[in-house]
Amino acid sequence: MLAVSLETEHLPYGLWGDSNSCRALILHLDNGKNNTNKALRLLETDGLRKQPETRVVVVGERRDVKEVLLHHSLRNTIHALYLAVHSNTPIKALHQPRLYTNLHYFEDEIREKQEVWVYRRCLYCNYGNAGVQYMRHSKLTSPASTYQVNGLNLFNENDEFYNFDGHQLKFISAMYFPYIEFEANSDQPLTPVIPKDSLDVRLADTFSEKLNFTFIILEEPNRSWGEERDGVFSGMLGYLQREEADLCTNAAPSSGRIKVANFVRSYPVDLVTLISLKPQPLPNYLALIRPFTGSVWVGVLVSVVVWGITLWIFQLVWSRAILEVPPPEPSVTVSGQILIGWWLLYCLVIFTGYQSSLISHLTVDTAKTKPPETMDDLVKRDGWSWGIESWILTGIPLEYFSRHTDPVVQKIYRNLEVSCQMRLSKMNGIPEEL
Repeated sequence: MLAVSLETEHLPYGLWGDSNSCRALILHLDNGKNNTNKALRLLETDGLRKQPETRVVVVGERRDVKEVLLHHSLRNTIHALYLAVHSNTPIKALHQPRLYTNLHYFEDEIREKQEVWVYRRCLYCNYGNAGVQYMRHSKLTSPASTYQVNGLNLFNENDEFYNFDGHQLKFISAMYFPYIEFEANSDQPLTPVIPKDSLDVRLADTFSEKLNFTFIILEEPNRSWGEERDGVFSGMLGYLQREEADLCTNAAPSSGRIKVANFVRSYPVDLVTLISLKPQPLPNYLALIRPFTGSVWVGVLVSVVVWGITLWIFQLVWSRAILEVPPPEPSVTVSGQILIGWWLLYCLVIFTGYQSSLISHLTVDTAKTKPPETMDDLVKRDGWSWGIESWILTGIPLEYFSRHTDPVVQKIYRNLEVSCQMRLSKMNGIPEEL
């Protein structure tokens, strides 16, 4: 609770506490207009605008209802109540005042001192703008059961964002077909453009119809999503940070950006992928070796060498045995016959497999070079280079490559060739050189 008095000099910057807890701020304004303005300035300085879900309850005089609830410091506050008590200064009620007669004025004034009026800040009830709604009034001296808010939703939590009542939203955007496309309406910067049929425009049209709001689209002059320097963003994120626009399109979240903007995923993200030349056919002289893979050819070669050496050893041992003890009849090497028999069977299997595979490869030409599919695969290729267009290497892509700690990504970034600067034509979205 913040009680504004002459001694209120320091509003603690830790006022909001744990970001996951429920927050409520109670302001007691009871020392005149100067202290009311002082309290509201303190709220602006302490960043109440960054905590729109904080519930604010103000207790003060009825003459300050509009000034407080419509103050600039509460511009982003969704839930704000004002409990107005009697003031000794004659004031006008926000709702239709009662007609007093001279005879009953004093009696009514006494009764007013025992009553409280409840007002609520609404975001779009005043023809799309913020306004003040009268909720009810109760007697302070009545039993609690008579002035409890039974079934009355003072904060209107369920209906606040279902009807914007014609409120106009500002979109800040840059041409990025097919997600957003528009046509410039003027050469002057930050003038509304003419939206064309595209994904983001369709989404905006659908939401505006369902939620009853209108919108205009402004083109970011530098076609930049925004870079952070000392906590201050440029580009489209900068317009959001300075509250000069309500929404932007096609902005990817990052650790820095989520501090100044809320992100909503409307459709799957646009991925950065590797694009290489279409796989080319292998040279014709390699047609004879394509039926088998490299490991199969190595296995065949090893088996031939091993078989040859084994057969030579068997024949050498057998010939020496014959010289030492000549047999009565010419003898045949049984082990050699078995070895040759298995070799013939092995050759039959290999030849049949090779022949069928060769025929299939010659019939259906599937022998092509394999394109790189990952960054790790790319850096392992000999003689390969890679590049990117300069307008893409901004924002999140630049932050990803420049700050990543993985050695593969670092090598990709060090050897990255940046092409000439490109931009999209304002008329048809076709890339053209600057």
